[in-house]
Amino acid sequence: ELCALRNRQFGLVFQKPFMLADLNLLENCMLSARYRNDWGRKEAEQRAGELLDYVGLLPMAGRLPQTLSGGELQRLGLARALLNEPEILFADEPTVSLDAENAGRVMELLAQQHKVGRSVVLVSHDSAVLQWAERVICFEALVGGEP
Repeated sequence: ELCALRNRQFGLVFQKPFMLADLNLLENCMLSARYRNDWGRKEAEQRAGELLDYVGLLPMAGRLPQTLSGGELQRLGLARALLNEPEILFADEPTVSLDAENAGRVMELLAQQHKVGRSVVLVSHDSAVLQWAERVICFEALVGGEP
């Protein structure tokens, strides 16, 4: 039940996108559809293609992940996280290893997801992402009892 909840309700964008090296972009994007019982391969392929187009990677759908830049990999991770149309999108440091241009593209995509009604929970040390946030919660680590 927990796996089904996580697969249907949550989309996860990891700091380092974990892709399977022997699967192309389309196949990597379709991975979470394997755990759905209500989609066939054609439906999953169509949805994955739409998402690759959304993140600007459709022309590269047949390529392997090791041929992508960091920004392209991060956008692929976002497309994969959106495949099952989650209610909540969790993003862990999605811009940490990206240049300013690619970081901006990823943040624009995340902001668009919020605008369509999806909750986006983003964790980052990058203060530049604050400009994209509607609400910010800051945490400070306690070291030796001192903040």
